[in-house]
Amino acid sequence: MRNNLLPLAALAVSSFVCQAALAAPATVFYEADNANVVLGQVVVATGLAPDAFKLVTIVDAFSHLEPVLTGTTEHRTCSSPRGGTQKLLDAISKAEQALMYMETEKLSAAYKDGQNAITCLNEPLPQAEAARLNFLAGIAAMQSGDKIAAWDAFRAAWILNPDIQWDLNYPKNAKRVFQLAINEAKATEKVDLTLTVPAPDGGFWWNGRTVPHGTTHMKVDTGEQIVQWSMGDKVSTYRFTVKEGLAPIVAIPAIVPKEFPRWVSDERARQKMDAILPLALTEGEDVLIVVGGGVWKTQVGWDEWNELTPPTQEIMVSLPEPLNLELNPLTEVEVQAAAVETEAIEAEILQEAVSKPSFEMPAFWRETPVWAKATAPILIVASGALAAWAKGRSAEIPDWQEARTTALNANDLDLAAEYLTKEDKAATQATLGWTLAGGALVGAGVTVGLGFEF
Repeated sequence: MRNNLLPLAALAVSSFVCQAALAAPATVFYEADNANVVLGQVVVATGLAPDAFKLVTIVDAFSHLEPVLTGTTEHRTCSSPRGGTQKLLDAISKAEQALMYMETEKLSAAYKDGQNAITCLNEPLPQAEAARLNFLAGIAAMQSGDKIAAWDAFRAAWILNPDIQWDLNYPKNAKRVFQLAINEAKATEKVDLTLTVPAPDGGFWWNGRTVPHGTTHMKVDTGEQIVQWSMGDKVSTYRFTVKEGLAPIVAIPAIVPKEFPRWVSDERARQKMDAILPLALTEGEDVLIVVGGGVWKTQVGWDEWNELTPPTQEIMVSLPEPLNLELNPLTEVEVQAAAVETEAIEAEILQEAVSKPSFEMPAFWRETPVWAKATAPILIVASGALAAWAKGRSAEIPDWQEARTTALNANDLDLAAEYLTKEDKAATQATLGWTLAGGALVGAGVTVGLGFEF
């Protein structure tokens, strides 16, 4: 029996050794310390060989990773060369010119260029200009009769710039849709959004606004969001859509700060670390943090930390208290005012629909003097009477022609001559009647025209 167990024990040891050899090296996060010193610290703290560890900096682990979005849709990144705001300004200028000349295709191309310029910005988004592009899209949609598209564009403009005002250079018929769209946006409940990585200390913008350091929760309007962050001398831009009823979570690995390893000394900050580590590592993977002479160990998804070696120096943690940020904040008074304005506009539209006459006189007739309005109808009636009389005379001509033909067939030349005289008289009267009727009608028009000019 003992001899049978020996091969099994040898097999178990062999299996264990193989598994240890095949196990992935543990990831070691460290700051700008000497890598050899760091490696020696983890070897001493764990008793494992140097090849059991992989040393990485925060930049190595996170800077190249794309954002991770939960509860959002339609995210877009740049697919063209990056540029500054001038491309956006050029697109706005082209859109305004196209609107002036009603050039639909050029307007559509300018809007597309402007949106692409926003997606590929390498500097913070200019709110007013981005909102202007959406405003022009709303005007264009109104001109084409698409009020739904106009509504969405005006709403998007307000989200980017809550101070946007109506432009008096454009038709007033679109102003109601503009106001209603903004009021609807004000009344819509905002969405709670979580930032897995707290906002860094500078270089982080949301819809063109700087987000305070440490922000972890935000209240945002539903619709498209434009988030940007700086990477040295470059700015990355990311776009996605937030829909009503969702509670999105946005994780941006690239903004994990370089002092991330220092968070390990603060229990509150370690909770953030537990949520951030899975962005770069797989669940169950061993992780060690070396900072301030101390060594800590955890596993991804474990949410527990062991201090293997106490720090030899004080570790300063710069993570601020979590902040809740509300974009486009509105007071209850402002929301109520928007609701009242909406009710007033809707009542006005309803009243116009009810009281609008089936026929409305043209402006030139409303502005014509009374004497012209009185004379013109008389001439028009006279024209109709003369036309009716001329029509009656014209109807007699075939009858006199037929009667004359019958008289000639009977060789009654005197009667035929009498019928010819009556036929000629009817034709003369018909011609005179049509002439007078036309003259009276022209006279009515001239009277109105003279009165309007007078």
